[in-house]
Amino acid sequence: MSPPRTDMDPQQCVHRRLSRPIYLPKYNLGEEGHTADMKIESNPRSAKLVVSLLNTYDAAWVKRSDGRWCYAILAEKIFHDADGDSHHGKLRFVVDGDGSAKTMSCHRWGENVRMVRDSLESRAISKQDEDTVSHRQLR
Repeated sequence: MSPPRTDMDPQQCVHRRLSRPIYLPKYNLGEEGHTADMKIESNPRSAKLVVSLLNTYDAAWVKRSDGRWCYAILAEKIFHDADGDSHHGKLRFVVDGDGSAKTMSCHRWGENVRMVRDSLESRAISKQDEDTVSHRQLR
């Protein structure tokens, strides 16, 4: 069976696996995020693939039970249960400064985890928003 197709460039996958942990220093654990700081994938399948590339200590946005997207750190990738039986995988995130954790099965990754957008990407999006507002004001 062939791997699922996505709109992600394979070079990005290789580069991502070799880089330092991802984080946004302007956020604290559990803080609600702004969409400009989130990478929102075009479909759940590609979102799940991108999330699977997260490494321990990477930051991500995790959807909380109240629907808010909060800043979290990946604490653990789990691929075996206590008896050593493999399953499809789980991710455990630390979701606040008190050390509360949220564990999520792989079938939920695409809809409940978003990658962080790095500061250069965030600035570019903010600049686009400013340009759009300025353009509208000139009309």
